Amino acid sequence: MSTTIDSKKRKRNSLSQHPHPSKKSRSKLRTITFKQSTQSKKELGPLLVNCPAPTPHPSTSFKCYTSEYRNAPAKSSKKHKRADVDGSEGEEPDFHERSTLVVGETEDVEFVTDPLQTEAANQQSGCSYLIAVHNTRTGETVFRPAPLHLLERTVKAHKAIKVENTVPLAYAEARTALGQTFGTKKAQAALRAAERNKVDITAMQGVVGTLQSTIAAATEGLPSEEQAAVTAAAARQIPPLNEDAGTPEDVYPLESIIPKMEWDAISIDDMLADDLTLALRIKTLPSVRSDWVYGHMKAQFNAPKQKKKTLKIIYYIAALLSFKRVVGGSKPVEREAIMQKMGTVPSIIVDAMLNRFAEMLRAGAQYKATTDKQNLLMTHVFALCLKVDSFFTDTSVLSRDLSLSVATVNALFKSLGCKITKLTEPQRLRLGVKESEADVKRAVLTCPPTFPKPRSGKKATGRG
Repeated sequence: MSTTIDSKKRKRNSLSQHPHPSKKSRSKLRTITFKQSTQSKKELGPLLVNCPAPTPHPSTSFKCYTSEYRNAPAKSSKKHKRADVDGSEGEEPDFHERSTLVVGETEDVEFVTDPLQTEAANQQSGCSYLIAVHNTRTGETVFRPAPLHLLERTVKAHKAIKVENTVPLAYAEARTALGQTFGTKKAQAALRAAERNKVDITAMQGVVGTLQSTIAAATEGLPSEEQAAVTAAAARQIPPLNEDAGTPEDVYPLESIIPKMEWDAISIDDMLADDLTLALRIKTLPSVRSDWVYGHMKAQFNAPKQKKKTLKIIYYIAALLSFKRVVGGSKPVEREAIMQKMGTVPSIIVDAMLNRFAEMLRAGAQYKATTDKQNLLMTHVFALCLKVDSFFTDTSVLSRDLSLSVATVNALFKSLGCKITKLTEPQRLRLGVKESEADVKRAVLTCPPTFPKPRSGKKATGRG
């Protein structure tokens, strides 16, 4: 019972705080008057403007320029009457039907009425526009006709128009006319063919935007120059490259060419045994016929002291050349046969070479060196030869050892970043090369290496 009494009290209190509005106030709220503007049609009125994106800044100032009324008599001399949008008077009737031009500008952009699009829009829409101004004090809403203007945007930086030279065009037209009148049949046929093949640039203006968007969409998946350079570097058949190298010795680190496990497996104790002739020392190497290997073994053992590191590198080069002879044929070879033909080369080295420089066929434990694998093997050989030759290698000797042309060997050295050039006089003296051999071109590795650029297209060939 007490709950019912409390709810009734709250209801009476709310009614006392919010009484019903009087009839007078209700009549004021409902009274809204619509009327047509009494402003003279001779006066400048409001304008409706449709701006292209981006929308101009609110602080952009606009001005209205007017010419004589379209239906006025021809004797009227009041032309190009200018009036500001702030309300200065004009002298032509029906402002919303008058031929006007709206212009606005900022520091970078200009906005101007596009008369053709504006007229077409007004004709196609079939309607008129009114501007309504509501007075909250009197409750009156005043309507006034307003013209619609479609604006076009122009960037000031793009307004520089180059004056076209019409003299070559006039000369070409005159020459064509003379050729068509007095030229031979062959010349006239050539002129007609040129006229048929002439491209009308103006006809493409309407589809330029579509073509650009299509090209952009089609080339979206193409790699950038940086990505293409990375892809090209990864596709090179060369040993791992040290891009942060400071000297030619560090460009291709020895451990990236001969892994430590293989390096430790190389034994040259038999080679360094006492009372051995050069021929017997060479027989401790893998079975291979190579003038380069023979010449460097002879140079090492004619020296007062042998360099064990250099002898190990020569041993590995001989093993690579022997492996290429065994696996580089047209027929696949089984692993056991490869092991037998490699002779005294440790099995750990042979297995590592099979993994890096050969491919196993599906038929079983048969291996074959593809062209890419053989190129990879030869670049490993050449990188080791550069280390032994103080980074100046005679490519003609290696071309004879491998039964390849000098151009093919030079191309592989270039893929390593070498330049094919002659020795300078200081280089010849430092390396101890005979003066008679100074004109021989050699592969020279510098730091940073210089890799050949990819070809952009086919060379032009003439008709023989």
